[in-house]
Amino acid sequence: MALIRLLVPALLLALGAGPAPAQDMAALRASAAEGAADAALEIGLRFDFGRGVARDPEAALRWYRRAAWAGSRAAMANAAAILDQSGRDADAALWFARAAALGHARSAFALGQIHGGGEGVPRNAQIARAWFAQAAAELPRAAELGRALPATFGGTGSGERPRPDEVYVGADGTVVLAWTAAEDPEDRPFAVEVARSDGDVVEIETRASAVAVPPGGSPIRRWRIARSGQPFGEWLDVGTPPRARPDVLILSSPGDAAASRLAGELEAALRVVGSDVRIRDSAALPGRSSIVAADPAALALARDLSLSIPVLAPDDVKTSADAAADVVVVLRGGPRAADDPG
Repeated sequence: MALIRLLVPALLLALGAGPAPAQDMAALRASAAEGAADAALEIGLRFDFGRGVARDPEAALRWYRRAAWAGSRAAMANAAAILDQSGRDADAALWFARAAALGHARSAFALGQIHGGGEGVPRNAQIARAWFAQAAAELPRAAELGRALPATFGGTGSGERPRPDEVYVGADGTVVLAWTAAEDPEDRPFAVEVARSDGDVVEIETRASAVAVPPGGSPIRRWRIARSGQPFGEWLDVGTPPRARPDVLILSSPGDAAASRLAGELEAALRVVGSDVRIRDSAALPGRSSIVAADPAALALARDLSLSIPVLAPDDVKTSADAAADVVVVLRGGPRAADDPG
């Protein structure tokens, strides 16, 4: 997204890329493990800008997402910026939409550009205009860009229902509903119905591509969307907030068939419970298999692995990448290597 890349540096700088505070990484990880969004955001910023650690945009993205699920709009916007810079346009648009629905003006500005350019989403002047209008309250330039948009780019999506995206459910119960849609020649707004567990149904009308529903009353269970005056589609489950699972890095010896096989099995099991898992060959491994866990949540996961491998504190084992993961699993010749004095 060439237009968005012009915005990204200013966006990130506005979100805290200043000098690194004195708080050490271990303390930040412990706070993040307890659900502190600001701690996860700070770790993300450190990896994003190389503040006290090697610069690692993918590690930054993981921490931004963790902070985002804990409710940080800044982390949502920063995650979207990294996704945009790496060409993952549709994912970037979704995270910008979540932040914008929660009132983040720079993300709304970015969405005006995204929908106006059709990067990762259908080109849609109506949605672009709505996001620019929201951003204009804080960014006057947005009003000018909104007025410059044509009435339509010539889309013919009047018979198409909007396509729902993944629902965001924040730690405080806030729900953000997002969707993509082709242009509607009739310029009809979107109608969103939200059903709570007590049977109460609320209808929301908007011209944007996302809406936030704050907590209050009974939990939100289902939702559906259509154009105003169009029949609704089927009800969709909202779901529950994702269970926070630590990031896992599996290091195995190159050419070690037993370790590689165990790494594959371990990766499959961890993905089922929602952990972000990476496998990397590394010749510079400690002399024995081990699990390195950095915080209480990571220690709990390490115990859940049920492998005959000792669990160590981060200071006991050093790897080149252990700062970028909560749990580092070192495999040498499979689990039996734990009994090898190596």
